[in-house]
Amino acid sequence: MRKIAKRPRKYISSLVRGVREHLWRSKYAEWRDSQLSAPALDVTLRHGIGRNLVLGAAMGYGLPVLLPFVRSLRRFSDCRAILVVDDNAVARQLDLEGIDAVIAAPGTGFTPNLNFARAGLLHRTLLDLEREIDWVFFLDTRDVVFQADPFTGTPPADIVFFKESAGSTFRTAPRNRKWLIGTFGERWLPMLEDQELLCGGTVLARYEAAVLLCKLKLLLGTMVRDERHAAPGVDQMTTNIIARLGLIPRCTIMPHDQLVATLSGANRDFLLPTAEGFFKNRSGRLPAIIHQYDRVPEIQAAIHQRYALHRAR
Repeated sequence: MRKIAKRPRKYISSLVRGVREHLWRSKYAEWRDSQLSAPALDVTLRHGIGRNLVLGAAMGYGLPVLLPFVRSLRRFSDCRAILVVDDNAVARQLDLEGIDAVIAAPGTGFTPNLNFARAGLLHRTLLDLEREIDWVFFLDTRDVVFQADPFTGTPPADIVFFKESAGSTFRTAPRNRKWLIGTFGERWLPMLEDQELLCGGTVLARYEAAVLLCKLKLLLGTMVRDERHAAPGVDQMTTNIIARLGLIPRCTIMPHDQLVATLSGANRDFLLPTAEGFFKNRSGRLPAIIHQYDRVPEIQAAIHQRYALHRAR
């Protein structure tokens, strides 16, 4: 009798899980379709020159948080730059700093975690720029600073992903392993377990590949399990899936300490200060971009002093 009684409970539990997952995926599908079918955001390139674009999402941030990003960029590059924001006052302040801004209207109904939802906003930002932009550098904004022109020496590829750290894999990085299992399920572990982690906050791509990257992320979101859409890690996991499965042709992967230096995990001590106040890697190269600089208090303090407290332009 006990065995017979357990079966209905297991069946009901499985049924509830199935219904819940269907509802979450339906909500996501509705949001995804709204992003893919929505018109382009209103974009006017007023600042910068040329056909290279730095593009990032900065919703929820005030100008002080963004000053190291915008002022260091303008110190070293006159490229185009667009930040997607949700505050008109911040947009006006960015204009004074030589950065174009796009206003993202607040969403209604279901919206995924912001780090992933930005794929829809960035896609809509790019739609009308095909005739104006050749290269796009997708970048986080809160924890990125520039030390040189990020488009110098662009590699011969359509899209460039950057390793998050040296030797860090899904096998050795518990948080990312948890994100992968929670986002796409354990069936992906055998394929990706020993692959080095790639960063979701720094991607360089030709215009066509940049648009494709955004679309692929939105489509891959359909595979995400349950309420994981609203949790962190989905953006990072979709980046790794796209790169490791070769979903975008002519892809290349760069180390964590060259063009982009990412301070992540145990790899936080490979940058050395110079007499001029910059930070070089151990081989003497000056990375054009430092990502997650706030992970090292000494580097963060030096950057904040230079860009947050004094005008760099």
